Amino acid sequence: MVIYIDEGTSMITNYMLALYFFSCGASLAMLVMGIFARSAPKSLFFTLLTLSIFLMNLGFVLEVTAPTLAAGIVAVQIQYLGAPFVAPLAFLFICSFCGLNLRKIVVFLIFVIPIVIFFLAFTWPINGVFYVSLELMIDPMLSYLVVNGSEFHLVFQVYNAILPIAADVILIYHFFKRDAIFRRQALAIVAATILPLVGIVSIIFGIGGPYDLTPIYLGIACLLLSYSVLRLGLYRVAPIAREQIVESMSDGFIILDTHGKFIDANIAAKRILPKLATISQGMSISGISEIAWFSESEAVRGNEFSVTGRDGNEKHYRLSETEVRHSHRLIGRCVMIYDITEAKRLLNEVSFLAERDTLTGLINRRTLYNNGEQLFRNISKKGGSACMLMLDIDHFKKINDTYGHMMGDEVLKALANVMSTRFRDMEIARYGGEEFCAFMPDIPEDTVLEIAKTMRERIEKLEFVSDGKVFNVTISIGLSFYDAGRHNSFDMMFSDADAALYAAKNGGRNTIYIARVESDNLVLECALDNEA
Repeated sequence: MVIYIDEGTSMITNYMLALYFFSCGASLAMLVMGIFARSAPKSLFFTLLTLSIFLMNLGFVLEVTAPTLAAGIVAVQIQYLGAPFVAPLAFLFICSFCGLNLRKIVVFLIFVIPIVIFFLAFTWPINGVFYVSLELMIDPMLSYLVVNGSEFHLVFQVYNAILPIAADVILIYHFFKRDAIFRRQALAIVAATILPLVGIVSIIFGIGGPYDLTPIYLGIACLLLSYSVLRLGLYRVAPIAREQIVESMSDGFIILDTHGKFIDANIAAKRILPKLATISQGMSISGISEIAWFSESEAVRGNEFSVTGRDGNEKHYRLSETEVRHSHRLIGRCVMIYDITEAKRLLNEVSFLAERDTLTGLINRRTLYNNGEQLFRNISKKGGSACMLMLDIDHFKKINDTYGHMMGDEVLKALANVMSTRFRDMEIARYGGEEFCAFMPDIPEDTVLEIAKTMRERIEKLEFVSDGKVFNVTISIGLSFYDAGRHNSFDMMFSDADAALYAAKNGGRNTIYIARVESDNLVLECALDNEA
């Protein structure tokens, strides 16, 4: 480090020597504080920074008290154990303080120049590169080195100036987006970085008095940083814990400004909505369809959306919004993304169990009634056609007794599969046991008859095997068609279809009977006999 000292009064010399020792002591005290704070979150760069400043100031003290040139060179080498790393560590400390997580490659690049400078300075005069010449001047109280530095020395000074400026720009940017405690801490840190920067600039341009005030500036910086730690709570547990929880939570967390512009998001939100990782602060979220409506609405709302992942599985999420206020003033909005996939799956399972027959997958009797009654009311009011179909497996008890109930279940599932190809999902239901029922609105009579005949023939041709024995099953079908004069309720249509089914059973089974209204009387006739 360069120290230019002209002859001065003995009093000024004494003061300067005292200030150098004070700066070294202040940096040592801050180093001890950094060591004790090393277990605090985000304290790594702070501790390393305090160590670098202490080594640099210790080298200054040894330099101004060096009796020989050899001792002065050793003092400079001790300075450069810390000096090249003060600026990069200060930069990383501020980035960490602001919550920025730099990539490892960026951190590595930041240290390339300091490591080169450290090597060149520490191995001088063996390499003969970092200094052109170095001469020790001894005053009555102070020694100092007159340095003629190379271009590497200039690069070092410029780099030491650029990094603190960049760090302060980052700090000022975050200054207006954080709370009052952060702003007070930020002011102390900015002041701590500006003072040494003044000393570096004065060295670069060769201005200032006969004494290098950089170590004194660093001592004052140490006091300001110590104030941030002790008085302002630099490592506050609450916000750090809150940040860690937000980053580790599985729910998404997005912060928008009052205009719906993007500010920040946690890892989970970027995983759920990858587009969040491609936009910067202040950009619109209108390109993200799932949450774009938040930028257009000022009301607290809720919404749901689904995302298909790379594995092909669909995930379901619910959005909620909370206003962020400070001193009763709206300063932003927080969007939470909750994963409701499991809840939706359970809800679908409950809904399925409530609406469906678990064996066949068809809707159950209750669901058929709920849907059928609503459709029947619409037909009664507006007019139209409808058909009720009742189906029963012939001699099903004999099948269970002969081949077992498990085989009986296989028969029911096979018939359900056949019926699923002939009816729409909410039309056909397992009514109970071996009985099935279908209610079909707005369908012509000839179409219904064709469906019933085709289904009877297909089921009759099905073959079932049990213990090497092959057997077939047949069905009986009863039909009733909507008649406005007779059918004043859904149950009435069901009753007529049930009567037709009973007639089919008594008529020899494996047949189809129709319940018709003729002269206000119910007539039951075989559809297959009519066909013949």
